[in-house]
Amino acid sequence: MPLIDQTEPLHSDDLAKVQKAVSHGLITPPPRVREMIEQERTKHPPELFARNEERLLNEWTIGYVFDSSCLEVIYRRTPLGPEVIAVGMEEVIAFKKVTPLAEQNQFQTFLGY
Repeated sequence: MPLIDQTEPLHSDDLAKVQKAVSHGLITPPPRVREMIEQERTKHPPELFARNEERLLNEWTIGYVFDSSCLEVIYRRTPLGPEVIAVGMEEVIAFKKVTPLAEQNQFQTFLGY
């Protein structure tokens, strides 16, 4: 993940550079996220945790990468980690324009604020 200086507001040119630099496609969960998943596993009944593990893995990975980025992210949950489809307002709008609503409902949205 690129380092972003959050002490000054981003200008549109800077935002475009950040969007190009951020990940698209499958994001492998970082070791810290996997450690947190294992810590949570011990706190819950196995059958309950198994039903929620993929969701946690995807949500925490997206949060780890995009939290505080001020970017909207559309992604698909997978057992291996989130597959990022669109990052930032322009990509999200373009995605929504060409994707039928029924298909859009299969994706998740993250707001990195």
